[in-house]
Amino acid sequence: MSEIKTLHEPFMRWLKERGIFYIRARSDMASTIERGLADFVLLSPFRPPVFIEFKTEKGKESAAQRDCRAKYVRAGFTWFLLRDIGTACEIAEAFAGNRLEAAAQPDKPRLTIRNRPGFGSYVFDGDKPLRRATIDDLKAYQTDERN
Repeated sequence: MSEIKTLHEPFMRWLKERGIFYIRARSDMASTIERGLADFVLLSPFRPPVFIEFKTEKGKESAAQRDCRAKYVRAGFTWFLLRDIGTACEIAEAFAGNRLEAAAQPDKPRLTIRNRPGFGSYVFDGDKPLRRATIDDLKAYQTDERN
């Protein structure tokens, strides 16, 4: 059986059932996306995309796929080369978990780190400064570039 029937189609159904956003080039017509790009690109408004490339047990990456993967990995993106749908589902579930946790509290003000000119980095709750930021704060909260 083909890679599309055994891996792509079941994974697309699984993603759709869970409401996980993705991009995938159609396989029934000439593609307009970058040559060598992964089969799936998982999307979330809360984190960088994740690239998933499927191969059958005997399948090998083409030169264009290797070059594309190397370019995106060098740029800091996460790219998986997988041979089974179970691992892909685990990765997608972990990826979506961050999106769902963040979306579960939309009414709660988000703490951010902002630079206060002349004072340094502070933790803000909305527009209200709470305290001078510590190293742990810098690791835990999103940095806001506003001054």
